[in-house]
Amino acid sequence: MRDGGRHEVRIDSTKGSGTDGFGADAIRAIAAGARVTLPAELLDAVASNRTAVLTALADPNHPVYGVTTGMGAFAGRRLDPDEQATHQLRLLTARAVGGPPWLPVPDVRAVLAIVLRTAVRPETGASEQLCRFLADRLNDAFHPAVPREGIGCAGEIIPLCHAGQALAGLGAVLADDGTEVPAAEALAARGVEPYRPGPKEGVILLEGIPVATMHGIRRGAEAAAAAERLLVAAAASIDALGAPRAGYDPRLAAGDPVLADRYARLRALLAGGTVRAGLLHAPVSFRVVPQVLAHLSRTVADLADAVDRALCWVTDSPAFLAGGFVSTAGYHGCELGLRLDAVTAALAHAAEASVQRMARLLDERYSGLPPQLAAVPGPQAGLVTVHKRAVGELQALRRLTAPATLGSLDTSAGQEDLQAFAPAAGEQLRAALERVESIVAAELLVAYQAWTVRAAPIAPALTPLHAAIAALVPPVYEDRPLGADLRRLRAALNSGALDVAAA
Repeated sequence: MRDGGRHEVRIDSTKGSGTDGFGADAIRAIAAGARVTLPAELLDAVASNRTAVLTALADPNHPVYGVTTGMGAFAGRRLDPDEQATHQLRLLTARAVGGPPWLPVPDVRAVLAIVLRTAVRPETGASEQLCRFLADRLNDAFHPAVPREGIGCAGEIIPLCHAGQALAGLGAVLADDGTEVPAAEALAARGVEPYRPGPKEGVILLEGIPVATMHGIRRGAEAAAAAERLLVAAAASIDALGAPRAGYDPRLAAGDPVLADRYARLRALLAGGTVRAGLLHAPVSFRVVPQVLAHLSRTVADLADAVDRALCWVTDSPAFLAGGFVSTAGYHGCELGLRLDAVTAALAHAAEASVQRMARLLDERYSGLPPQLAAVPGPQAGLVTVHKRAVGELQALRRLTAPATLGSLDTSAGQEDLQAFAPAAGEQLRAALERVESIVAAELLVAYQAWTVRAAPIAPALTPLHAAIAALVPPVYEDRPLGADLRRLRAALNSGALDVAAA
């Protein structure tokens, strides 16, 4: 992945703030291919701090975890000078136990960007050379093969070992087509010698929560987009049903700005549409859309706030504070993991409402339309099996709502007796978003057929959406296989081609 026209990100702060120039937005840009610049003044500060770190490490009276001692259950084992000389590189070898599937390249770039963000901080104590090497590898599209699954460690040592060892010419990197290339070969192709980590730098590459933070940034943005598409799909169903609009009044939010916003968005999308005569109120799944999606929006916002906090935390261990080293627990990404789990649950609830709205549109008792939205009910099945596809997607989605963050076990001979499993929570959210996309595509197809059958005026703000769907799938006048229609709608959702509602 090359720059692709994205802007350059200048790293000009070592502050802990997650909202400084190297916050979530910058990491998203780097994930998308933006280049990284490390200004001279920042590198000077890193070099000066490194001198102080090396001085402190040279004190024989103060052992430093993972540098002058072993790690995990071997924390009490002091290393002699010869062992210390090779220890940092050894840290990046024995812990590389992962395998495919690998993180996609944009995710890997985000992880490396977060590692770099941590490395330039004074509490971390990295060298100028390591920071330059990380930035250069981002800029020449060097993307380590980093495992997505099987991460049962306290912290993220397994995936970070894969990311860090590639810098030393070990393991593999991903080519542009996703195939694996030996890391040593990829470095040689760039005319670069493998990096040899100095004192403490193997630890730096293994510690922290960059994978969990990456999921918070990238899955959080994807969940925010899914929330908007769920809202637009719900509006399409409400309009296609001809449901009353009075219940979508922002005044009903009573001081809740997030709920008021969902009411207002729905009201704007539905303005000018057809209200069916004699329908006092719609089924619950239509009426509770503001409440369901306000909760989802809040949960996504909570995850974004947690990301900003995580970018502030000192996540290296040991950390360099006041001239000495302190063992920390910044690698325990429980808040990010639990909030990723919460977004998955909120998405599942919104998806349940979506699947129920489809069922009501297909049921003539609620829709006032032909059964199953068939042109000729009886000989034709209509869209009933589209709903069954959505039910299958929902059933798979529900299985993903079991919290990934629970289930700790002893590892490292009991030294590591609690895990956060935040990367697993991120992967569950990734899988959940795939299911939600299929459900949204199904709801849009059902709403589009209901619009077609009812043949009543559509809310003006939704007419661009109607036209975009019509350009992809024809109305169902005769039974036909609809799997390809759903695939086209999913692809259009994924590309943003259906993000055309006018309100």
